[in-house]
Amino acid sequence: MDIRFSNWALELRRIGYDPVLFGYTHTSMDPRGVEPEHPGLRNDEGLLPGIRPIIDMGTLCPDWRAYLLEKGYEVPEIDGATYSMRQPEEFSAFTPSPLAISPEHTDTHFLVDRALTHILDSQEPWCVHLSLRAPHPPWVAPSPYHALYSPDDLPEPV
Repeated sequence: MDIRFSNWALELRRIGYDPVLFGYTHTSMDPRGVEPEHPGLRNDEGLLPGIRPIIDMGTLCPDWRAYLLEKGYEVPEIDGATYSMRQPEEFSAFTPSPLAISPEHTDTHFLVDRALTHILDSQEPWCVHLSLRAPHPPWVAPSPYHALYSPDDLPEPV
């Protein structure tokens, strides 16, 4: 993102709001003024200038992983793999295997709960950027949502 230009988060911050992030943004770093090997140039999961991350949950999801560990889940060593943890024992050719996480512990539920808590607790002017990952690859849903529709009942794509 070209640092010569402002954005909504910087403008809101200028008038006294606290723009915060729950989720992730796809904001590429402006390559001017940094070394070509700068790690921020390797992906587009940077933060929008002016936004304050409360829960930054792109490919890496340490807050959600810690939450799942507290709830007794076994989470993969690799952060990004947490989004696609499946229950292998329920797999069939006709119904996809569900996410190995209950609906109330999914990343969506986790982020919405924290954003709502922030909104209810905020005393100053605020702006919340809530960016939910679903629906997004990997296409994995918790039970019972993974089998809500039979593939045979879905219309052919146009």
